[in-house]
Amino acid sequence: MPELETSFAAMATDYWKLLRSFEKVAAAAPSDSANRLLAQARFAASRLAGHLADAGMELATFDGQEITPTIPVVAINADECGEYARTIVASTVEPAIMAGGRVLFQARVVAAEGEA
Repeated sequence: MPELETSFAAMATDYWKLLRSFEKVAAAAPSDSANRLLAQARFAASRLAGHLADAGMELATFDGQEITPTIPVVAINADECGEYARTIVASTVEPAIMAGGRVLFQARVVAAEGEA
């Protein structure tokens, strides 16, 4: 993977994490400010998606999906999931970044037991 591609993907991941933190703060803000702040977060997310698309990349999260070998995720709590009949993504810590069918970065997720 070229160094510039790696750096851009890492920067997009960091931006995504900062945006998630901003959304949590915005949601807790007084209602007169929350709507404006959440709209800004949606705009920033669309800009991130656009910049990634311009570079031939895409960001993916898998919240609620079953963890299977076909999705690019690493469960940060995998040691807790050994006995689960069905394991799902409870939340995304870092998104997956893909380019041209290649996985540049696997998503880091928190796994949970899903309904069987």
